[in-house]
Amino acid sequence: MKYIYLLLLIPFTVFSNPIHTELGQPFSETTPLDIIERFEFTSGIKCDYGVPLWVSYNLNKDWFGETPRFTGNFIVDSLLPQECWIKHSDYTNSGYDRGHMVRSEERTRSVDENKATFRTSNIIPQLPQLNQQTWLKLEYYAEKLAKDSLKEMFIYTGPVFSKFPVTKYKDKVAIPDSCYKIIVVMPYGSTINDVNESTEIIACMFPNDDPDVKNHDWTEYKTTINHIENSTGFNFLSALPETLQDKLEGRATSVKTYASQDMLIYPNPATDYVIIPAETYTVYNSMGMLIGNYSNERLDVSLFPSGVYFVRFENEVLSFVK
Repeated sequence: MKYIYLLLLIPFTVFSNPIHTELGQPFSETTPLDIIERFEFTSGIKCDYGVPLWVSYNLNKDWFGETPRFTGNFIVDSLLPQECWIKHSDYTNSGYDRGHMVRSEERTRSVDENKATFRTSNIIPQLPQLNQQTWLKLEYYAEKLAKDSLKEMFIYTGPVFSKFPVTKYKDKVAIPDSCYKIIVVMPYGSTINDVNESTEIIACMFPNDDPDVKNHDWTEYKTTINHIENSTGFNFLSALPETLQDKLEGRATSVKTYASQDMLIYPNPATDYVIIPAETYTVYNSMGMLIGNYSNERLDVSLFPSGVYFVRFENEVLSFVK
């Protein structure tokens, strides 16, 4: 008996997720981009720069899981035309980190979702002092908002190029002089229909050409969406009515004071300092001994002995670990 085998070629499909651009896909009338739509994020790639000029994504508690961080090389994004492909080796010995726009930790529900963050469509060159320090502190803050304060966030992030001609490593990867992040913060489960004039906006722009950035907290780089739009040439929040856009984009970033269980103390555990977003507070050690009364948001704990400390404010008590 003869057997006939039929080989069915099933095309590889990448499912996109419209939630990543729910508040609008960034656009520029003068900068054409290749748009990559993945389930984990959406990004706009400038082919001759070798980097995304924006990455847009949703973040809430549901994106976090127990999947360990992918340990292989960064991955060419095969959704791009081949002439736009950037490889792991194109960054080697550049002096810059392969900086995630969507943080690896923010996609840990599955191996595939975490691995997607290592696509080069999600990567830009970042100074180690920025990527591993100040930028990471803002990412920690966003993680706390998602997990502890049950926030729904819509995030735009990417590089800024203000110096021309642009410097390219190996004539392939453009080196930005700044990096931005815009976070729209709302209660868990919120959609575009819930955005209003009171919606919390976090907008920051960080230098990517100054190693001293590591000595500064992310809150020192707060700005407005308008400033980021003027610096990048992109229009953000484009799905919102123009009057609402104007209100949100021109408003200065202010990090809210979270009361009771929603207050965020970070990083926690801490080594050098903690951020305590309260106007005044008192710190005690684990034995109940008074350490001091403070009114500064950034508390230097570098000389504190290791242990658990308690922060009292407005009849509430929270803790952090040194």
